[in-house]
Amino acid sequence: MQVIKLNNKHFRTISAGDSYIAFFWHEEAKLRVGAISIGNYFDGTEFKGIITNIYSKPLSKLMPEELLAGGYQSSRLLSYDLAMQYTRFIKCDDIITLVCFTITSDTVYNVECRKSIVDDGYQSTLKLVI
Repeated sequence: MQVIKLNNKHFRTISAGDSYIAFFWHEEAKLRVGAISIGNYFDGTEFKGIITNIYSKPLSKLMPEELLAGGYQSSRLLSYDLAMQYTRFIKCDDIITLVCFTITSDTVYNVECRKSIVDDGYQSTLKLVI
């Protein structure tokens, strides 16, 4: 299954049944239309969804409604977030890949709790899936 990661600010705003747009620098996005798992960078929380459309265009040509659907109010804010994500300067003529997706399930929690077992000398991992 395809996986995309969103920054925590945008991940917290999504909910089941809604449609969104995620932005990626063109060289990084190798996705296709179909099932997807949407996660964040900080924990194992995930949503299941479906990619409905993928297209690319220069940063300077993004429409206001595309930016708003992705959680941004201006292309300047988007370029800042992309620069932080890819650790490179994003220019206005850089090609940005837009991934349109719809959330199809409620949140799936994958919580890992690690504890050391001193007596036996090994570390066990407990996984709770709700």
